[in-house]
Amino acid sequence: MWSYSITLWSLKEILQMTPLCFGAVGDLVVLVSTASSTKLMANIIFLDAPVGAGFSYATTTEGWSSSDTESAMDSYEFLRKWLIGHPQFLGNPLYIGGDSYSGIPVPIIVYDITQGNLAGQKPHINLQGYALGNPITDEKNKVNSIIRYVHRVGFIPDELYESAKNSCNGDFYDVDPNNTQCLEDLLLIYECTMNLFTQHILEPQCALSTPEEDNSKANRRLLEDLLPNISNSSMIDVLRLTDQHRDLWCRYYNYILSNTWANNPAVREALDIRNGTKAEWMRCNYSISYTKNVNSVVEYHRIFSTTTNYRVLVYRYVEVYTCDTCVVTGYTLTFATIRGGGHTVPEYRPKESFAMAKRWFAHYFL
Repeated sequence: MWSYSITLWSLKEILQMTPLCFGAVGDLVVLVSTASSTKLMANIIFLDAPVGAGFSYATTTEGWSSSDTESAMDSYEFLRKWLIGHPQFLGNPLYIGGDSYSGIPVPIIVYDITQGNLAGQKPHINLQGYALGNPITDEKNKVNSIIRYVHRVGFIPDELYESAKNSCNGDFYDVDPNNTQCLEDLLLIYECTMNLFTQHILEPQCALSTPEEDNSKANRRLLEDLLPNISNSSMIDVLRLTDQHRDLWCRYYNYILSNTWANNPAVREALDIRNGTKAEWMRCNYSISYTKNVNSVVEYHRIFSTTTNYRVLVYRYVEVYTCDTCVVTGYTLTFATIRGGGHTVPEYRPKESFAMAKRWFAHYFL
């Protein structure tokens, strides 16, 4: 009997990682399947982490505080307890996955599992590798690469880029607060790029009602202002935009619908959310007490490449498709690029992403 892989992802990424989208049934926002095939590829665990994200919560004041390393250890402890409670999955290959900032905690989770297995922690977890989409790997390199990228694609002029590179000594991350010329150049770069939709530079940037509001509430009000005859009280009409209103569509409206769906009492009951634990589900909770105490996970990847046989998939978006696979003493790294995707690639290119994942899990070349 085939034992399907287990993959750990966050609840926020359901729409990004599965063939699901929002639809309307009467006045209800529902999830509908867009899959052309019902064949199972993997069992996926969606985990809200760190504490405070999604429907997760703490029962003590101290428990609400977390960090990169603490959240990783919490995720490891969750996996151990989940597998103890579901022993039929103990033999299945396990992969840890995440997008964006998950590029920091995922390698730490993998490291914690690895160390736990070596120390004889029970149950032994059948970890086979991990997958990362557009991951943050090193904060300093991330910032510096952004400046190089916006210059390469023509969003800032050569003169400004050269001035910034010279005045900042090629380092746009550790900036001397007394370096006036560097700060002025970086401010100009910001002004040149501030209206870009950073998740996908070819899509429109959603306007916010006021800069102080979070995106979901601001865009909800913006949509109602733009379409007063269509939507005054319900976001269900976002799903029924006629062709004459398609130019008003913005990707954030999908995220508004996620809030509408997740906070429906019937959905909360179906997900077995305990009453009184979380008043409202938010796609992005900016109020959690979280410390970013790891700036780079490059060393984790180096450790895995020299001491393990893990399979690793790193995928991203760019204008051209590339795929490279390298093998180092059993450790296999596949680096894939999907053309036309956005920051969260499967959200933008679900069919291509599904094909990529299906082939990778089956040990085929991409």
